Amino acid sequence: MIIEILSNSDITLFDEIVIMYPETAMIGRRVAATLSIVILFLCCLASPSVAQVAAPETVEIVEVQVFTHMAEPDDLLYVLRYDIDWGNVSQPLLPVDSTFDFVLYDDGAVVGNTTAPVFHNSGYNQGIVSWYFPGNTTNPSWGEFGNVTIEGSIAVFGSPAPGDTYTLTAEYYSSYISPAEIREELRQFIVAQSMFIDFDWNDFWISGGTDTREVDLLYYLQDSHTYVLSATGEAYYGLAIPDLDTYCPQLFLFNLSEWTYTEKEHSQAAKAAYEEQFAGTPIEDFKIAIAELMGGIGASTAFTIVTVLIVLVNAVYTSHKWNRIYPGILASWGTVLILTRMGLPDIAMVMLVVTAALLFALYGILLKPAQG
Repeated sequence: MIIEILSNSDITLFDEIVIMYPETAMIGRRVAATLSIVILFLCCLASPSVAQVAAPETVEIVEVQVFTHMAEPDDLLYVLRYDIDWGNVSQPLLPVDSTFDFVLYDDGAVVGNTTAPVFHNSGYNQGIVSWYFPGNTTNPSWGEFGNVTIEGSIAVFGSPAPGDTYTLTAEYYSSYISPAEIREELRQFIVAQSMFIDFDWNDFWISGGTDTREVDLLYYLQDSHTYVLSATGEAYYGLAIPDLDTYCPQLFLFNLSEWTYTEKEHSQAAKAAYEEQFAGTPIEDFKIAIAELMGGIGASTAFTIVTVLIVLVNAVYTSHKWNRIYPGILASWGTVLILTRMGLPDIAMVMLVVTAALLFALYGILLKPAQG
C-alpha cells in the first residue's frame, strides 16, 4: 500500500516524509510556525513608525523679499521669514534642520534648497532663511512668478507632511535701481524682521516662565537714531544670511572695509593750459622779451625771477619805511598768487619761494623780538 502511494507522481517529497514519519513532520511544522511568528515580531520592532511626530500648530512663510546688486551686478538675494510654532503640540527633540526643508522653485524647477539655522529653540518659532545667487550664474528669473515652500520631512511626520507655499509676484522684488538705495531697503527690511523675531522669541521665553527679555537682535544708536545688529544679531544673521556684512555693512556697528585707490598720474597739462591762454597777446610778448634779456631762458622762469625780485624790493622798502617787512610781504604774495593763477610765473618755482617766505615770516614772529 505504501509502495503504491509513493509511486504516484503527484505526491511530493514532503508528503512522502509525512507518510513515512508522521511524528517528525508534525514537529517540523510546529518549529516552522514558531520561527515565522518570531521573525514577524522582530520585523515589526525594527520597522520605524510612519508618523512618529505630530505636526506643529503653525507652519507658515510669513514674508519674502528679493534684492539684487548686493555684492556684484545682477546677483540675487532671497530673504524669507518663517514661523514654525508647536503651540500645544509636544515639540520633538529633532532640530529644525532635521524636520523641515525650504525650497525655492522657478518655473516649476528647484533652484534652491536650504534649511533654517539652529539658533533659538532648536530653530523653531520665527526665523530667517536666505538664498544667494552670484551674478555670473544662471539666476532665477527676476520679477517673475515663483514659489517658496516649507516642506516637512515625510520620514518624520509621515504623509502628508506639514508645509506651506508662498507665491512670489513682482511686488516682492526690490523696485530700486541704485545699489545704495537697495542696500538701504535691505537694512530696513532686516530691522523690521528682527523686531518681529525679537517679539516672538521673547514671548516664547516669557510663556515658559521667564520674567525678562532674553533676546535682543538689535541695538539702538542714540546719536544717529538708527538700529544696528547686536552681538546676538550678528551671530544669528551670520548663519541665516552669510556675508550680510558685505551686502549691507550699515547693519553692523563695526565693519572692516578694504579701500581701493587709483594712483594719480601727474602731468604738465594745467601749466600748459595756463600758458597757452596768453598766446598771441602782449603778455606773451612781454614774457618772451624778459626771457631774451636774461639769456634765452624759459619765459615762465624769467617772469618768476622778476616777480620774486619785486617781492624782495617791496620787503626791503617796507622794512626801511615802517621797520616791518610783513605788510609788504603779504601784499606782494597776494599779487604773486594772483599772477600764478593766471599762469604767468612758473607754479613750482613760486611754491618754493612761498615756502621760504613763510619760514622767514615764522622766524620773525616766533624768534625775533618786535622792534619799534
